[in-house]
Amino acid sequence: MNQLSAHNKETLLFLGGAFFLLFVFFGGIILFRTGVFSSPEPTPLPTKDVNQVVMEMNATITAQVVATQQALQAAASTQAAKTANAPTPTNAPTPTQEPPLGTTRISPVDGMVQVYVPSGSFLMGSSDDYNEAELQEKPQHMVYLDGYWIDQTEVTQAMYKKCVSSGLCRDIVHDSEQNVNYTNPDFDNHPVTYVNWDDARIYCEKVGRRLPTEAEWEKAARGTDGRLYPWGNTPPDGNLANFGNAYNTTRPVGSYPEGKSPYGVLDMVGNVREWVNDVYSEYYYGESPERNPQGPDLSADHKSRSLRGAGYTDALHFTHLAMRFHHVPNSPGENRGFRCAASN
Repeated sequence: MNQLSAHNKETLLFLGGAFFLLFVFFGGIILFRTGVFSSPEPTPLPTKDVNQVVMEMNATITAQVVATQQALQAAASTQAAKTANAPTPTNAPTPTQEPPLGTTRISPVDGMVQVYVPSGSFLMGSSDDYNEAELQEKPQHMVYLDGYWIDQTEVTQAMYKKCVSSGLCRDIVHDSEQNVNYTNPDFDNHPVTYVNWDDARIYCEKVGRRLPTEAEWEKAARGTDGRLYPWGNTPPDGNLANFGNAYNTTRPVGSYPEGKSPYGVLDMVGNVREWVNDVYSEYYYGESPERNPQGPDLSADHKSRSLRGAGYTDALHFTHLAMRFHHVPNSPGENRGFRCAASN
């Protein structure tokens, strides 16, 4: 009895649920058809005429063009500012090619043959091993020089007289007792003498050159290996230089081609002592710079100027190339001449 009743209950519940679902389904159809439930109508879009659409398109295109132009102008301004602030490029200097060893040229002003001395280092002064060396020649030291030109011979009397006659140079002493050969044309090709340091400096300047430094003179005379003489270490004889009063006067320039230096410079020993640009100091070699030394500074303690190369009156001891002479600048002499130099 209880089991039957439970079965009947399940049946009734099933039937009741089915009836409810049918009621909901058919009731919903009836309500939808009667309009109680309906989907909302879409909101109508506003309509535009053709002219309005074209105007809006034109406005949009114009705005885009303006924006593009503004962006391009901003980019150009930025690039211009970068260019203006960028460092200006500098061209690297082209190194000057040196003339080869043995190169010569002729001065268009006075006709002097000039010899090129290449840049590089050389041994200057005398070593302690050389017994004839004086204190002023020591210590022997290495010096670097830039390349330069130097006169192949001393300036001649003919060259100097031409400068005097042109009004550019000062006349020098010459009378019946001093410098008697100055007016003799037979001596025109001899080195000019009786010139003081200022006379020599002025001449070199007027012909577009300058006096050499002591270092330039010595390198041109002996090369780079510290030799004692232009031709080597053998003392001079009558075929190599005019010294020891062998002729009791000067000789024509270039009379001793066998006595030439490694660069082909002549008469660096004998004939005349030669003024150079440096102020003289006995101890300068101990403080000389390693590159392009110019001599001591001019001061009250240094009143002399240096001369290099023995003259025709000098004895053998004074003929080695490291030997240094000095005189006050306004002092002329029978065995004092000069040659000029020029920077490359």
